[in-house]
Amino acid sequence: MRQVLIDVAGMHCAACGLLIDDVMLDIDGVQTSVTDTKAGLCTVAVVESVGDEQLLAAVVEAGYTGKLRSG
Repeated sequence: MRQVLIDVAGMHCAACGLLIDDVMLDIDGVQTSVTDTKAGLCTVAVVESVGDEQLLAAVVEAGYTGKLRSG
């Protein structure tokens, strides 16, 4: 398992974060998703087979923009 950090732009309230978490959890292989609206950060725990592109596409699907946070 690995952890992915995504900077998310365009969130305005707690419901925004919940929407992103819901979309992330719909992806097979996503174990957990926690989005901090104030920090603009989504922290996702995924199995190795889940690609970063899949996660970024989920952010876009939810109506936001995302960028991988480099470690």
